[in-house]
Amino acid sequence: MDETRATSFGSAAGAYQLGRPEYVDEHVAWLVEGVTGRVLDLAAGSGKLTRAVARLGFAVLAVDPDQRMLAEVGDLPTLAGRADAIPVPGSSFAAVTIGQAWHWFDPATAGPEIARVLEPGGRLGLICHVRRRSGATRQPSAHRRQAELRLRPQHHRLPGRSASLTWRFVRHALGGGRVGQAS
Repeated sequence: MDETRATSFGSAAGAYQLGRPEYVDEHVAWLVEGVTGRVLDLAAGSGKLTRAVARLGFAVLAVDPDQRMLAEVGDLPTLAGRADAIPVPGSSFAAVTIGQAWHWFDPATAGPEIARVLEPGGRLGLICHVRRRSGATRQPSAHRRQAELRLRPQHHRLPGRSASLTWRFVRHALGGGRVGQAS
């Protein structure tokens, strides 16, 4: 992604912080369940997910390409960086979390870079918000099956690494409830 797009939200960082919904602690806890060690929140933006991970007791580092967005994170550690060039040593985090941002990444470059910073057996946790249609109480089953097929299996071999990582994905429904998850 070019630098202009990567830093496009920074001019409205305060509005972004106010307008973006919070993540439900229960959903975030599921993403990092069983993780012991430091967490890197990639494409952290204004820190909504960063703060949710920190509330669970984790040491967390927010990484985002836009310093103006990182200024909204608060008292937690931040670092300017991109998904295809994460400025931390290899094998230095037990988990990488990504909230509402995977679609901005090129998996061909971001995937190996995320694998590089994860400890062997580390966790990649993805979370996104989805809007439910008015009155809907559950996700359509065809959509749920498609998500499950896309997200299996849980353990993946990484190029150039003998260890595997585990990953989890949760779709958080605005207004409450988990509409889908996979691990």
